Amino acid sequence: MDSPGSQHGPRAPPEPAAYRFRGFAGNSNDLASTYQLMGREEEVHASFADYRLARPNHTLKSVRAHWFGLSDNGLYLATRERQLAALRRLGLPEK
Repeated sequence: MDSPGSQHGPRAPPEPAAYRFRGFAGNSNDLASTYQLMGREEEVHASFADYRLARPNHTLKSVRAHWFGLSDNGLYLATRERQLAALRRLGLPEK
């Protein structure tokens, strides 16, 4: 990693996560649900809006089917349940 004043010049400040992932719908549902759980209202609405634009037909049922087909690990499933509850609070339709 470069430090300020190194031969490669100063490092740029880190980008906000919402900007880095903007438009990357594969992770925007994860990002939106995580922001919701953290209470970061400004970021949650931007990332959820991006997700809904990119994946307008996704529902809680379709997201659950995808996530729960990836692993049977108890911690993973419990985390995904919390994320589904967050997406429900944000208004993702059930079906």
